[in-house]
Amino acid sequence: MSTIDAPERAAQPIPGPAPRLLTIQAPYYDQVVGGMRRGAERVFAEAGALHQTVDVAGGYELAGGAAHGAVAIRRAL
Repeated sequence: MSTIDAPERAAQPIPGPAPRLLTIQAPYYDQVVGGMRRGAERVFAEAGALHQTVDVAGGYELAGGAAHGAVAIRRAL
Protein backbone atom coordinates (compact mmCIF):
# COMPACT_ATOMS: atom_id res chain seq x y z
CA MET A 1 0.00 0.00 0.00
CA SER A 2 1.48 3.32 -1.02
CA THR A 3 0.77 6.68 0.53
CA ILE A 4 2.81 8.60 -2.03
CA ASP A 5 -0.34 10.25 -3.40
CA ALA A 6 -1.96 10.83 -0.01
CA PRO A 7 -2.63 14.45 0.93
CA GLU A 8 -0.36 15.97 3.55
CA ARG A 9 -2.04 16.41 6.92
CA ALA A 10 -0.54 18.36 9.77
CA ALA A 11 -0.58 16.76 13.20
CA GLN A 12 -2.87 18.44 15.67
CA PRO A 13 -1.24 19.77 18.85
CA ILE A 14 -2.21 17.77 21.92
CA PRO A 15 -3.59 19.92 24.76
CA GLY A 16 -1.99 19.73 28.19
CA PRO A 17 1.54 18.67 29.06
CA ALA A 18 3.63 17.26 26.22
CA PRO A 19 3.05 13.52 25.83
CA ARG A 20 6.11 11.32 26.28
CA LEU A 21 6.38 8.59 23.66
CA LEU A 22 8.74 5.64 23.27
CA THR A 23 9.34 4.19 19.81
CA ILE A 24 10.77 0.67 19.76
CA GLN A 25 12.20 -0.46 16.45
CA ALA A 26 13.92 -3.51 15.03
CA PRO A 27 15.95 -1.94 12.19
CA TYR A 28 16.34 -5.09 10.10
CA TYR A 29 15.45 -3.27 6.89
CA ASP A 30 17.11 0.03 7.79
CA GLN A 31 15.79 1.97 4.79
CA VAL A 32 12.17 0.98 5.48
CA VAL A 33 12.30 1.23 9.27
CA GLY A 34 14.30 4.46 9.09
CA GLY A 35 11.71 6.06 6.83
CA MET A 36 8.89 5.01 9.13
CA ARG A 37 10.77 6.32 12.17
CA ARG A 38 11.50 9.68 10.52
CA GLY A 39 7.84 10.04 9.56
CA ALA A 40 6.71 9.24 13.10
CA GLU A 41 9.26 11.65 14.57
CA ARG A 42 7.98 14.42 12.30
CA VAL A 43 4.41 13.85 13.48
CA PHE A 44 5.53 13.68 17.12
CA ALA A 45 7.37 16.99 16.75
CA GLU A 46 4.38 18.66 15.08
CA ALA A 47 2.15 17.47 17.93
CA GLY A 48 4.61 18.78 20.53
CA ALA A 49 5.39 15.34 21.95
CA LEU A 50 8.64 14.32 23.61
CA HIS A 51 9.96 11.05 22.22
CA GLN A 52 12.79 8.58 22.37
CA THR A 53 13.69 5.71 20.03
CA VAL A 54 15.14 2.40 21.21
CA ASP A 55 16.56 -0.27 18.91
CA VAL A 56 16.12 -3.98 19.58
CA ALA A 57 17.78 -6.85 17.75
CA GLY A 58 14.73 -8.16 15.89
CA GLY A 59 10.98 -8.55 15.71
CA TYR A 60 10.84 -11.11 18.51
CA GLU A 61 12.41 -8.59 20.89
CA LEU A 62 9.83 -5.84 20.28
CA ALA A 63 7.52 -7.10 23.05
CA GLY A 64 10.40 -7.29 25.51
CA GLY A 65 11.42 -3.74 24.61
CA ALA A 66 7.86 -2.55 25.23
CA ALA A 67 7.76 -4.32 28.62
CA HIS A 68 11.10 -2.77 29.54
CA GLY A 69 9.74 0.68 28.61
CA ALA A 70 6.61 0.14 30.70
CA VAL A 71 8.70 -0.79 33.75
CA ALA A 72 10.89 2.29 33.28
CA ILE A 73 7.80 4.51 33.09
CA ARG A 74 6.36 3.02 36.30
CA ARG A 75 9.66 3.59 38.09
CA ALA A 76 9.77 7.23 36.91
CA LEU A 77 6.33 7.96 38.35
